[in-house]
Amino acid sequence: MVIEMEGIKGDRWFWLTLLVGGFFLSLTLWYDYGMDQAICIYEAWAWKEFHLAPYAGTWDLSFPGIFILHRVALELFGPGILGFRIFDLLVQLSSVGMIFYLTEKTALSQTRVSALPLSALPVSAAQASARHSGFIAGVFFSIYYYGLGSWGTGEREGFVLWLFLAGLCASLVLENRPWARASVTGLLLGLVFLIKPTFGLSWVVFGIWFLAQGLRKKDRRVWAGLMLFGFCCLLPSLLVILYYWRLGSLKEVYLATVWFNFNVYSKATRVPVSGIRNWALVLAADLFIFGQALPVALLTGMFGILLKLRDRPKDQDRGLIWALVGLLGTGLISYQFQGKYFDYHQIPIWGLLMIFSGSGLGWMGSQLSSGRSRLVSGVFYSAVAVLLISILSQDRVIFAARYGFRSFERAYESELNPSSQERMVAKRLRPLLRPGDGVEYFAKDPLVPLLLERKLPTRFLSVIHLLLQPYGGSITDQQKQWIAEYTRAVISARPRFFAIETPATNPELFNFSSDSFKQAMAEQFPELAKFLGNNYRLQMRIGRIEVYEILEQR
Repeated sequence: MVIEMEGIKGDRWFWLTLLVGGFFLSLTLWYDYGMDQAICIYEAWAWKEFHLAPYAGTWDLSFPGIFILHRVALELFGPGILGFRIFDLLVQLSSVGMIFYLTEKTALSQTRVSALPLSALPVSAAQASARHSGFIAGVFFSIYYYGLGSWGTGEREGFVLWLFLAGLCASLVLENRPWARASVTGLLLGLVFLIKPTFGLSWVVFGIWFLAQGLRKKDRRVWAGLMLFGFCCLLPSLLVILYYWRLGSLKEVYLATVWFNFNVYSKATRVPVSGIRNWALVLAADLFIFGQALPVALLTGMFGILLKLRDRPKDQDRGLIWALVGLLGTGLISYQFQGKYFDYHQIPIWGLLMIFSGSGLGWMGSQLSSGRSRLVSGVFYSAVAVLLISILSQDRVIFAARYGFRSFERAYESELNPSSQERMVAKRLRPLLRPGDGVEYFAKDPLVPLLLERKLPTRFLSVIHLLLQPYGGSITDQQKQWIAEYTRAVISARPRFFAIETPATNPELFNFSSDSFKQAMAEQFPELAKFLGNNYRLQMRIGRIEVYEILEQR
């Protein structure tokens, strides 16, 4: 397997895939903050600058893995959105490389030649088809990922896909080193769980793969290897628990990640989680949604899976293919279990399916061009290129044409980026601020204070989480305690500027107590609303954001 990887390094199609895929991925550098990126970047910044650990010092419902990744990105590339976008670009570009490798591996599974370095083989039709398959899959994913926009790129699922792919590649490369394979893949999947536990089923997928392979080889170390694998899966979570135990903040971690997610967030959606009662109907509904979103990827991906199962590959390759199918199932279960149906929740599904899609399209191309002129092959691959580009929405094409590889600031302030109004507010406030002036932002995320590099007076970064209600219920007692804590912190700090976002975000999806943050303040934060009315005057209004300035400093 190491020989195969060396062959990949000398494969011009591999580097061409990185070049073309990198072009599309690099356009994400001009995307600004989405809601989740603003929250996570603020938490990483406050963690570094003020030693405010997530949950204890800054509050969000996300699991710890995403904050760790954002802290790594901050340390490597500095604060702000561009540093994080560079980090995400490198992660996704390496995903493209792994998608190429895994696609080529699965496409060659029926040729029985994969034991030799690719560079040492005569260029056969099967090899050419496999390389074309890897190229198609890698570029397909790059275009798809760019199409997710500011809010969908840099999300948890994008990092989960990278960890899945890295685990698959490590499992193949370290196949003859079972202790190293168990340790490396266990740690990678442990981080998956730490980012989003709904993908924890991946532990079972890899465990079954390793067990089946060990039993087939009659390896006596297989059970010890599985125990090591399981321990390494648990190790990242155990280290986080130890960190917060030493801080004395385990209760805050529990309330944010476990209690809130199970008792409020998972029950707040207006779209009920149809869940486990009828998985056949659920799967049919999901396939309908996916077919509307990316019909070409869905159909060719399913064709690629059927093609691989029909080929009856040898044992080594069969294990990889079933592991890919198992991870696809893990992605589908996670998507359904979360019940929010955001586009970026589908990233692991599409990323893995495109491995089979590339394999299927490459096979079609080889069949069409076999014994025919190059013109037929050229027409087919030109049609594939058009299909890949066609998945981009008109807004994404316009954004790339207007702002790609030009001024970052101009792109960030564009109406096509979702945070242009927050940037305008920060731009207007920056020259007015004096050292020590506080800024409160009653909104979906802490973007305005983050742009101004001002610490919020409260640890709660998004009032959405305080206003969510279980569907058919009301705000919980725990949320009321947090609302009281929020109110006390802001009144005590008396920030000079108090900004408020007037309409709420996605009121049609989440069960907010009100579709307006301003109205919700009056209903759920009466003391804070009274404090604002008695002590502040409206200073400016920019789009959906109102900015108030304190009347006097005491």
